[in-house]
Amino acid sequence: MFSFGCAKSSEIAKNIKLSMNKFSIEIVSAPEKAFLVAEIWLNENLIAEISNEKNELVVEFFASKNLIFNVSELFEVLNAAKQKLLQ
Repeated sequence: MFSFGCAKSSEIAKNIKLSMNKFSIEIVSAPEKAFLVAEIWLNENLIAEISNEKNELVVEFFASKNLIFNVSELFEVLNAAKQKLLQ
């Protein structure tokens, strides 16, 4: 479930700073998976993994701390990871 609320000015400043961070995608062989996976990194944080198990692309999100980023950038990187994984 998603919840949206009003952001304080300090939160807005933090959001702006974090939105300038860089995403990266790594295609790797995970020992617990039968097929290659696409790892999605935000700077040094692994935030998600896309796998193609049972002919279905599935995304798993990991959150060790609160990460804030632009939703359009997230969708763009998820789509890029999907394309790389399916090549």
